[in-house]
Amino acid sequence: MTPEKGADIGEEWNEYIEREKKEELDAIIAEEHLKPKETEAFIKRSFVDGYVTETGTGIAKILPPSNPFLPESGTKKQTVIEKLKEYLRKFLGTTEETYSPSKKVKFYTEEEKGSYLMAAEREEELKKI
Repeated sequence: MTPEKGADIGEEWNEYIEREKKEELDAIIAEEHLKPKETEAFIKRSFVDGYVTETGTGIAKILPPSNPFLPESGTKKQTVIEKLKEYLRKFLGTTEETYSPSKKVKFYTEEEKGSYLMAAEREEELKKI
């Protein structure tokens, strides 16, 4: 990025961040042999929610097929979750399309959220802030 007269730095920044996000997500998908379309949808939802869901069918859909009776299948799931959490922490709030303080969305880790909040409850919680 170069500060030229009349250049839109904000637009250049968003393009740069989107490229970086794509490259890093593609690297995680390749390293962990994840399903690309499902992983992209899963992480997009994570940006909206502000956290990576560790349970349910969402995470199961992105993982490669494995034998659930082998101990390494649980290890694989946890490795993927940790990588996606780190990815989300790195990029959450970096562009207007994702989280921003003006939207008053709170970042929830799995430990913080405990259980899912209904949309109305979340809205009430945000009004208190």
